[in-house]
Amino acid sequence: GAEAAALGNSIIPTVSDPTALYWNPAGLAHAGGVVTGEHLFLYDGARYDFLGLSVPSPIGTFGLGALQLDRGNIVARNAIDDPGAKVSNNQSDYLLGFARRLGEHFSAGGTANILNFNLAGHRDMSFGFDLGGQARYPGDDLWALKQTLWSFGAVLKNLMPPSIKLLDEKDTFPRELRGGLSLSF
Repeated sequence: GAEAAALGNSIIPTVSDPTALYWNPAGLAHAGGVVTGEHLFLYDGARYDFLGLSVPSPIGTFGLGALQLDRGNIVARNAIDDPGAKVSNNQSDYLLGFARRLGEHFSAGGTANILNFNLAGHRDMSFGFDLGGQARYPGDDLWALKQTLWSFGAVLKNLMPPSIKLLDEKDTFPRELRGGLSLSF
């Protein structure tokens, strides 16, 4: 998302909108009822799309989202003198998440992912699961910084790692532990 790009992808402790489905599902607990979407044109005709929704309920916040990276008109060649054929690459991720506040300062959440890959007609689909947590502590004024808010966050991406097999070999996404600390004022 735009906020994540502006922060150099260091959004794990502060995310609080439907993009939390991707970055840190615990952030859904602070999202409220929001619909968000993005459409980005990337280099040479590629595009990225995201659509997300968060819905608060008495038991927690549910999230639903979809993201897609699409690149068409790729020239695939078997040899240098081969005129090639046009192929495309399409990667989609469908996300379903839930987050809940745990007391005054903590929240936890999870996201189930359905990944769908298509590269030059070779297709596969897989499932994954992410788990995240956040903590937010309002602080005292710190010198000239007024109304400080300390935020901590961590996410375990691919707790249940998805595996994709497009041709001969199966590729399994690695587990990743990401974390961060933020001071807002």
